[in-house]
Amino acid sequence: MIKNKIFIKNELLEELEITEKGYLDSELKLKLENGLIYQLTPAIKFKNNIMNKDETSLTGVYISKEDLMSRGYDIYMDTAIIDESSVYLFEEGFSGVLVAQEPEETISIAKKIKELKLEHKQLMELMLSIGNSHLEIKSGALDINFLLDKFIDKLGSHLDNENNFLYNGFKKDLKLKPMTKMYVQSMDLINTIINEYYSKWSRSTLRVLKDDFFVETKVIIKILNNRIKHEENSLFPALLENTI
Repeated sequence: MIKNKIFIKNELLEELEITEKGYLDSELKLKLENGLIYQLTPAIKFKNNIMNKDETSLTGVYISKEDLMSRGYDIYMDTAIIDESSVYLFEEGFSGVLVAQEPEETISIAKKIKELKLEHKQLMELMLSIGNSHLEIKSGALDINFLLDKFIDKLGSHLDNENNFLYNGFKKDLKLKPMTKMYVQSMDLINTIINEYYSKWSRSTLRVLKDDFFVETKVIIKILNNRIKHEENSLFPALLENTI
């Protein structure tokens, strides 16, 4: 059941942003991955009355900080003095009112972008592992080649996933098609460079020319990192903005 009003603790809000299940925009709108959008207001939620164990009239109630001040309650750390017999512990956070629910199409695109970002992270972790594998030539070559094989397989899977999303998913959108097609074509060029790098460093050449390998690996890492930044900072926000 969708709740029209919520209270969200500061810790939970931070967890939502870290796990990318929701984010808070500059207007204090909380946008959740299920498409719900809440307008938030700084607030507190009353816990238990530490002066009167039987008094529960405010327990579980949350009010805005502005309302808290207007009522003239005395605040000390995490307690609110209501009157002579009522002193409540409280927790800080935000009260929220449901203001919108994004359409299914936008939710689907947001989920796909989250999936692609996870793949980006995995690809970079693999390449950084390769770049940092300064092992003895004899004992380390096979380990590095294992990582290279794993990287190239994951890259191929990622590109198929991304191409279907960008090109097939937006091919009917006259506004977005030119941009998404440009990204697909530029990634084709980058993929060619990476495949040449992968083909060049066979097990035999890697053992002999290890220093050169790490120099070229740094270049590949830079190319991949720049591409990911462009997608996540420019392309993905544009796709979401134009579908809302």
